Amino acid sequence: MLRPATPLSVLLFLAFCLLLMAVISTPIVQVIPMGSFKGVNFGVFGWCKDDGTCSPIEVGYDTGK
Repeated sequence: MLRPATPLSVLLFLAFCLLLMAVISTPIVQVIPMGSFKGVNFGVFGWCKDDGTCSPIEVGYDTGK
């Protein structure tokens, strides 16, 4: 028999998995981009171009480039 906290535990684990995928997105793992625009894949900690060049892993984007 299911305990009352079991469905909530499953939802919590699912939310953790989705958050983990967002955090390890581009440029840490280039296969998981959060979004892309004109050949540039964006993630939480940076961006990567299609030719393989990536920004350093940091919080925020430098818009002056």
